[in-house]
Amino acid sequence: MDDLFVIEEERGKGVGGALLQQARSLAEERGLGVVQWITAHDNDTAQKLYDQVANRTQWVTYEIELATAPTTAGRA
Repeated sequence: MDDLFVIEEERGKGVGGALLQQARSLAEERGLGVVQWITAHDNDTAQKLYDQVANRTQWVTYEIELATAPTTAGRA
């Protein structure tokens, strides 16, 4: 997953946990080996839930803003 989002008025009601459980169930049904997602480094509230149900990895995410990124075609 790229992200997990629960609208503000539904937070704290178990919706995030239910979404994660559903994602896990769907992945298991499909024979997948892992469910991964990203979150903002300062999203402490969500990370408390995530730390209860998943293992935090050491991966760092990068992105290129295509509208403003310089092109490097042909450069190594």
